[in-house]
Amino acid sequence: MLIETGRRLLRTVRECDVVSRIGGDEFVVLLPETGEEASVDAICRRILEAVAEPVAFNEQLLTTSPSIGVALFPENGATWQEIYKAADLSVYQAKRSRRRTWRW
Repeated sequence: MLIETGRRLLRTVRECDVVSRIGGDEFVVLLPETGEEASVDAICRRILEAVAEPVAFNEQLLTTSPSIGVALFPENGATWQEIYKAADLSVYQAKRSRRRTWRW
């Protein structure tokens, strides 16, 4: 499931973007050269659609309920630690509100 999720993320984002698994079932997607909120929203929507598609495994269909936390540089922090913390707080807001969504 993790390998397929990583593949789907890579297929969903742009060539200039970076996808990394940081542990467990958590991934980070870095979106350089993304200045408009609408562009980020469009990418989040594509990620949710791609990752939420069922995965065939041992004659079963497995599904996920992804949640995305969004943070912007420099608005949400000047260091990678500050950006990560802001995104982490955002993802917990997304999980609390409902799955298959993103929060700023």
